[in-house]
Amino acid sequence: MHGHQANAVIAGFLRVLAIALPIGIVIGAVFLRIAISIFNKLASEPLDEPTFGSAMLVSLARFAANLGVILAFSGVSPLVFSADANSLPLMLGVSCFAVIIQLAINAWIFSVMQPTDMAKASLVSLIEFLINIGIAIVIGSIIFAVTAATGGRF
Repeated sequence: MHGHQANAVIAGFLRVLAIALPIGIVIGAVFLRIAISIFNKLASEPLDEPTFGSAMLVSLARFAANLGVILAFSGVSPLVFSADANSLPLMLGVSCFAVIIQLAINAWIFSVMQPTDMAKASLVSLIEFLINIGIAIVIGSIIFAVTAATGGRF
């Protein structure tokens, strides 16, 4: 990639980040508060629900930490994965490892920024992860249904 192309890619990434980051932080804060609410319904010792601003700060800190993990695994993945089907088990294993690292980071950040222990923070992070998976399945199903109904022309 030449200098001008690299600059254009970086500029495009920064534009997308400027729009997506605030939206993602708000969505992350909402999901965190939902996860804490669910945790409080299940736990014998409820957690204090953070203010929306505090939840946004947790979400921002998680984004910064997880971006480092994503970049680290993005740098490793071309070295590890090839284009053949034999790399699928390795790719799934590395992806699962990355998710476990991200869950641990999310729990640690939550436990540091909110008054709670690591066990409770881990459960909140797991609940939040399950919420994210559920929403991804719903959105993916809607996209699949629309694509199937329109013959891929939408």
